[in-house]
Amino acid sequence: MSIKELRHLTGKVIFGRGSIYTLKDLIENINPSKTGFIVDGEIYRMGLRWLKDITRDVKPELIYTVKDPRKAKNIEQAIDIWRELYVNEFNRKSLLVAIGGGGIGDLTGFISSTYMRGIDWINIPTTLLAQADSSIGGKTGIDFMGKNIIGSFHIPIATLIDPDLLDTLPKKLLIEGFSEIIKHSLISNGKLYRLLYRNSLERTLEDKRIFDEILFLSINFKLSIIHKDFKEKGLRRCLNFGHTVGHALEAYLDYNIPHGEAVSIGIALESYISRIKVGFDKYYEVLDILRRYKQRYGIDIDLTALIPWIKMDKKNWAGKPTFILLRDIGEWGVYQIEENELKEILNERYIQ
Repeated sequence: MSIKELRHLTGKVIFGRGSIYTLKDLIENINPSKTGFIVDGEIYRMGLRWLKDITRDVKPELIYTVKDPRKAKNIEQAIDIWRELYVNEFNRKSLLVAIGGGGIGDLTGFISSTYMRGIDWINIPTTLLAQADSSIGGKTGIDFMGKNIIGSFHIPIATLIDPDLLDTLPKKLLIEGFSEIIKHSLISNGKLYRLLYRNSLERTLEDKRIFDEILFLSINFKLSIIHKDFKEKGLRRCLNFGHTVGHALEAYLDYNIPHGEAVSIGIALESYISRIKVGFDKYYEVLDILRRYKQRYGIDIDLTALIPWIKMDKKNWAGKPTFILLRDIGEWGVYQIEENELKEILNERYIQ
């Protein structure tokens, strides 16, 4: 697949193998006063060839490495980066470049949206989870007494999605990234779903053509939703499928479960709730896809313990648990479920 350029509201997505090497021309066209890289510390320590290449080409005035991105989305880290930018005389015409997974993108986007009341930034996601989902849509944030409590919407002027950057990614993280792709397949028009259903994890990872098409369709679908509902007033809510349970599970387990695993369990359980509530008849097909892409779809806990966390979900209306449920592939709706009924459903063995 050749390099493709897609509109991302006020910015753009550049997709394709080798797209990382468009960075130099992008920055030359922007002509910022200064350029700063905010980089996942592990990626920086690996000394990857592509990172050396773009660093040599761009010659950033600041390279800030984040030691542990999993714990970096906090106000202390933000203050430290703001301080570095100020001391190094970054101004309103300066540019930041995020290089890393979703946490690095969230953090850099938040920093760039707040420093000098907003500066430009470019996002280079290096995990499948970030490439397929979190790098699209302009959501930024840090954690404060909860996940992503403080944040903003700030579209990067460019997002470079290069599948070649995933070559050094551990297989476990590649598998985790498929959770959001599967979610997109269930709420989109069916093409992505059929492509996933005809293949498997092994075949997809072996065939770059299939992998790139699946990733491109996932990205393109999310972009189509973002263009219609940037601030999540209506249509964008469909992207929360699997996340009502997923977010509750993360909170219940004190975030000691990877986000992708929590979402894949959420997809399985919310597909089951869809079967019970609105007659979704492809529940077993969904389980089959989750299995073939090595996704986690069950967990040995009392699921009713999730209800207090589900009730705190930001999608809820009048304090009632609110779910995105599937009527069919690509057909979804927003449904409220009374707490007692939800408890009865969660008491059942949903994987059978």
